[in-house]
This record gives sequence, structure tokens and C-alpha cells, in this order.
Amino acid sequence: MIASFSMDELSWDDRLNRCYYLAVSAMLDKALIEHVLIESLNQFKNEGEEYPFVKPAELKPGGIAPTYEYALHNTALVLLLEDKFPDNLKTFIRVRRKNALTSKNLSYFTFAEDQSIEGISIFREIISQQTMEAMKPLLELDMALVAQRQVKKGQFGIKFSNFHVRINGVLDSIIQDFGIDLKYLSKSLFEQGEDYSELLETKFYETFGMKTNASGRRTAAIVGHRLLKSHIDSLHTVYCGSTEARCLYKIYDNGTISRMVLIQLNKHDVEELSATFNLTIPELDAHYLISINKEHRAAVFLVTSSKQPAALPPEDKKLRRKISAMERWISIDTQCILPLPTSTGRKPLHWNWIYRNTGRTSETSSD
Repeated sequence: MIASFSMDELSWDDRLNRCYYLAVSAMLDKALIEHVLIESLNQFKNEGEEYPFVKPAELKPGGIAPTYEYALHNTALVLLLEDKFPDNLKTFIRVRRKNALTSKNLSYFTFAEDQSIEGISIFREIISQQTMEAMKPLLELDMALVAQRQVKKGQFGIKFSNFHVRINGVLDSIIQDFGIDLKYLSKSLFEQGEDYSELLETKFYETFGMKTNASGRRTAAIVGHRLLKSHIDSLHTVYCGSTEARCLYKIYDNGTISRMVLIQLNKHDVEELSATFNLTIPELDAHYLISINKEHRAAVFLVTSSKQPAALPPEDKKLRRKISAMERWISIDTQCILPLPTSTGRKPLHWNWIYRNTGRTSETSSD
């Protein structure tokens, strides 16, 4: 199956499977926003601690975030494949029998007392709200959860197949291939010296909206995406929830990056949203906002980025010899407040929050 094919060029089975893939992706979006962001916020509230809301500067291209792991923040690493996981990738992404989603394999791990192993192992066949709830204990394990095409007795569909999956790709090799693809390198990562290779690495991470010292889970997400991109032609999505960035990353097969975070809004922000979108404040509270205290509310904010020419292969296909440290390799495309996962009939509110120059928004509202 070729990812660039339109639906009309696919077989009937592949059309149905692509629809199923898109449905699974939509359900994962909702479930992971709930788990990584909203449930984390509730955990901070329950512990009487202030949630570390993301600031606008952190979401700008090349933005720097605090280097701190928040223990109360939930995590996730999920690889979603439209097709069957290829055998030639199992050396690097260890999808094996010993980590298949079975009761026997699950029995080697400890989960909460109210979570039955049987419930987890059965859910893999069914994409439903119950599936999403049963998935959550697996997200807190290190390594990745994998969902792939189900090939069984002529059936189509996608199931969660493996958990605790290690991603073993060598980062230097991944960055070297990236540099060669973009013509910043001809054959070797260090051919122009260590300083040049380190700058290329910085820009590599920048294209994913991350900093160079991104934690192991985020690096694994990038490596997993690059490996899938180089070994399969079908669609894939990589999700990553970070306790440091307080962010849910979504990496598409074409390299598009979405970042979902919680932002804090003050009364003026809420009034502006109400006037801009012709929604009453009770409507906003019901469908888009989470109450924090008398002065502030939280919202799920989505940012999507696209690559700039410096992060794309050159049109003339000639070798590049310089990298500008100041040039940004991505730009912000979309900024919007997402409806809460429970408000299924509402659309996102497109709102420029990152580049606002008012000086009075969430950048200074954490007190």
C-alpha cells in the first residue's frame, strides 16, 4: 500500500482499512489528550501543586523549555501503523512474541489493583472507549505501545499488538541519513567536523519542535518515525507524551508535527475568546475550558508546524556546505484551542496565542 495513493487507487480492503486507521487515530487523539494532559492537570490539583503551564516562547521555532521532569505528569509513546509491521524493522523496533499483548506477557508486569490483566489483553481486538481506558496502564510503562493492521482470516482492521517495545535505532545514523537527504552531508556525519555535526543535530531536533537534549522517550519517538518512514510506504503516526515538555507530540508519516499542550488563560483571554467566536462564557466553560481557580482557566492548545526550505531537500539537488544557526527550519502553521474530549460536536477555535504582543496573557498569569 502506498501512502501517497488516493482512496480511489486503493483496493476495497485497503480503503476500508484506511478509514479504520483514521478512526483509530481520532480516538487516540482524544484518549491521549485526556491521559497525557487533562489527567495530569487533575493529578497536580489533587496533590495541591501548581501545574507547569506551557509558555508561548516554548512553542516558537527553536524555543527553549525548562529542563525538568515532572513526576506528576503522565507519559505516552504509541506507534500507530496503517499496515502490518514489517519484519525487516524488528531488529530496530523490537516487535516480538515476548512483548505481544497477551495475558502471559502482561503477567510479568505490575499494574494497579483495579486493572485486570484479562481486560488489558482482550481490548486489543476492539477500538472503543473501553479500549482507550484499558490502554492507559500500558502507557505508563517505559518504551512503546504498537498498533498495527490486523491480518487474520480475511479480516481487516487495526489492533494493539505489542507493548514495552524497545526502539533501538542509532541516533547518529538517523541524523546522518537526515543530513544526506537534505544535502548537508555527502556521506558521513562528521565529514565537516564535530561542530557542524552538532549544529545539524540541533536543527534535526528543531524540525520536530524539540531541543537537542530531549529525553529518551522523545528521542525514541523521532527515531521510530524515521525508521518507519524509511521502511514502509503506508501511513503511520507516532504519539509521544513528555513529562518535561508537558506536551503531547503527534508525528505524521509525512513529517508534519503537531504539539498539544495545556495553556493558562486569564479573565481577559476568556472574554476575548467569547467576543471573537461569538460564544458565551458558559459555552466556553462547557466545551473548551477547564476551571483552575477564580481567575484562571486552562485550555488544550494545538500547534502544527511545517518545514522551511532549509529543512527540505534543495531544488537544485546540489550539496550544501553551510548551516545557519539563526535560520529557523520550521514555521508555525496552525494555532487553535481544541474542544475538550467530551465535546465531540465542537470544532477547534483558531486563535493566535503564541505571537500575541499584549504582554498580559498566560506568560505572566502563573501567579
